[in-house]
Amino acid sequence: MIAVVGVGSMGAALVEGLLAADHPPDAITLVDRNREKLEAFVGRGVAIASDVAAIGAADWVIVAVKPHAMAATLGSLVVHLKPSATVISVAAGIDTAAIEAELGPVAVVRAMPNTPALVGEAMTGVSGGRHVAPDQLQGACDILGAVGKVAVVSEALLDAVTAISGSGPAYLFYVAEALVDAAVAQGLPADLSDRLVRQTLRGAALLLDTSEMNASELRRRVTSKGGTTQAAVSVFDEADLKATIGTAVAAAADRSRQLRGPT
Repeated sequence: MIAVVGVGSMGAALVEGLLAADHPPDAITLVDRNREKLEAFVGRGVAIASDVAAIGAADWVIVAVKPHAMAATLGSLVVHLKPSATVISVAAGIDTAAIEAELGPVAVVRAMPNTPALVGEAMTGVSGGRHVAPDQLQGACDILGAVGKVAVVSEALLDAVTAISGSGPAYLFYVAEALVDAAVAQGLPADLSDRLVRQTLRGAALLLDTSEMNASELRRRVTSKGGTTQAAVSVFDEADLKATIGTAVAAAADRSRQLRGPT
């Protein structure tokens, strides 16, 4: 039995991914005080509840609330949590030690998935807490693996994982926005601009995923000397775009660290 506490964007993405991966809906319980967030799952075979007491039978409890709501949520969970249950937290920045301090000596897995879980293409970083046995960590990986790929990393690296893959889809969407705007500025119709950008990014991502070459080599092969791509890349270089991206990722990682408060 899997219970998902908090049906916001990430919680909903995980549930949708599990259902798409043919996980038995009657083995999933969704808990959220906001009944509107549960409406999308009414009639789909999953159990829905507004009271955290519904987690009592769950072997796996996925806590998918915002970081600022974690303390209150964990406080309400502790009296209902089965001692043998494994807690999987997807709250950015909240480390396993902080969760264990609220719940006691329970198995805690900290995970950072991303929203491509909606289409079965998530990239999730996972770390186990002090009380997690190897089979529990593997079980968490199996659950999260239903919605994409999983990498087990040291917890010290999860802030960086958050900044790269957790927030990464938003960076790509930001680039897509800019490309659509640029296409329209060049006189292309908005609907065609959107189609061109979507398929270009889709094709480039697939090529990167399936090629034996890394991103640098693939980029060089498209960039003919004196050609159109070189003209664009020169502008990126003059603006020091790589440094800007590095600064942005560092800011995201720093914010992940700040979310758990002073240590």
